This record gives sequence, structure tokens and C-alpha cells, in this order.
Amino acid sequence: MIRNLEQERANFAYKVVKEINEKAEKKLAEDYKSLVKKAPVLVLTNGLIQTLAFFLAKADVDPYAVSNYLKGKDLKKLVEHSEFIKLSKDIVSNVKKDKDNKSKGNKKDKEGKENQHLILYLQIVTWLKHRFEGKGDILELMEEPTNFVVQATRETLALLNWMKRFADSMLEGEESGSQN
Repeated sequence: MIRNLEQERANFAYKVVKEINEKAEKKLAEDYKSLVKKAPVLVLTNGLIQTLAFFLAKADVDPYAVSNYLKGKDLKKLVEHSEFIKLSKDIVSNVKKDKDNKSKGNKKDKEGKENQHLILYLQIVTWLKHRFEGKGDILELMEEPTNFVVQATRETLALLNWMKRFADSMLEGEESGSQN
């Protein structure tokens, strides 16, 4: 069956939110829903690259390590069979920053609030790589011309619009404050 881009985007958004609904713990699903609803404003206010950097910082993972980890993954499989919760756990356990040497205290639990940032980062980047022939992670976007980044930003906002709609209808948590 041939689908147009909007249908593909909606299908991907549905699958990733459905995965959160079916496999995530309640707290993670609520935090994820809140982040998905805030993400378009973050992108519009700060820009796509800065927003992706923020997500990685909150997840406390090294962008180079995440980029290298994703290079070995089958994007088609990720797009067709949403497995982002498992992927985020693999990344946290395999490539998280070693901050023990810098600061012994104030370590946050990676199973808590930060996980939704990495999951959303992975979902956005996977979609962008799918759409733009393998280009889309933060390191690749920093090397691309401005017109490509603008195109990727528009694509991200369109994807987030679908994700926000599905998150509102499928996930528990804060209720939508707007009727948009």
C-alpha cells in the first residue's frame, strides 16, 4: 500500500506513543506525555539542534556515543517496530557519561525523569534519519547547511504535532490545556 508522507508520519507517531502506552511505567508515560506536549515550543523557541542537545543533556549521555551506537541499528526495523524504551535502556547502560570521576554526589536515577528525554530524542532522530537518507542526529545536523536544518525542523514539528495528538488521547497524565 502506498502512503503519503502525512500518513507515514502519523503511523510512526502512533506506533511510538502506543509503545509508551503499552510498555512504559505510569510515571514515565506521564513524564513523556508532558515532554511531548512541550517539545514543539522548545523547538520553536530554541531551535531543533539546541532542543536535541537539551534532551541529551537531561538524559546525561554523550552525543558522540549515542550517534555511534545508532549507526549500528537498523532504522527500518526501528520505524516499523517501535522499540525505543528498550533502545534507551541499552544506551543508558552502554554509553552513559562517566561522571563518577567528576562528581560523586548528586547522581540522578536514570530510570526516573530523564528517560523520557532520551526516548523522545531517539524517536525524533530515527524519524529524521528515515526521512532524510540517514541524516538526522545532532552531530549530523550541526554539519548540514541551514536550509537542511530548517527542513528537518519543519519535519520534526509536523511529527511532534502527531505525537502530541496521540499522547493526549492514549496516555494518562496532565490534561490538554488547549484545543489546538
